[in-house]
Amino acid sequence: MADRLFDDYFSVRLGCDVHLDWLSSTAPVPDTQQLADSLPPLRKQLDLLAEQEQLLLTELKDERQSPLARLLLLHQQKLELLSEALLSQDLQDKHWRRTVHFSAGGFSILHSDIEGQTAKVTLRLPLGQVTGYATLVSQDDEYAYFQYVSLLDSDREKLVRLALQTQSDQLRARRERNEEK
Repeated sequence: MADRLFDDYFSVRLGCDVHLDWLSSTAPVPDTQQLADSLPPLRKQLDLLAEQEQLLLTELKDERQSPLARLLLLHQQKLELLSEALLSQDLQDKHWRRTVHFSAGGFSILHSDIEGQTAKVTLRLPLGQVTGYATLVSQDDEYAYFQYVSLLDSDREKLVRLALQTQSDQLRARRERNEEK
């Protein structure tokens, strides 16, 4: 089901933390502009820094063992820890779930975790935090499938980048296992 639903969005099987604030059935879903206006300015600045950092990491990928690459990786880890602490302080006491399938178009969680049709979504990803709104589009006995209805373009780019990187890593690992055989 997830592959059919998210085919156009580079679906991967990936567990990441997701927090869902359920909306009432009559509550309007904010559009992209309202979502952008509601984000803290610090989040926007950290997103820009993380984006520039990701570009540098891509350039240094072949030289990961050089001192400069290791230093950049250490700074990336510091930035992730700092941004995680600052941006999710208000979410610390809330319940986090794990996604099962994940893509730039949506995600799935266990069917037993759903409490409504529409939710404000916060995802904690290796590339930073993503916030948007998603609605339930399908469910089966095991999973509930949500599709994003309001998401910033920069966050969608993060999701696409992570999905592509995950696919690439999975293919590389499979190729290495086959070469070892």
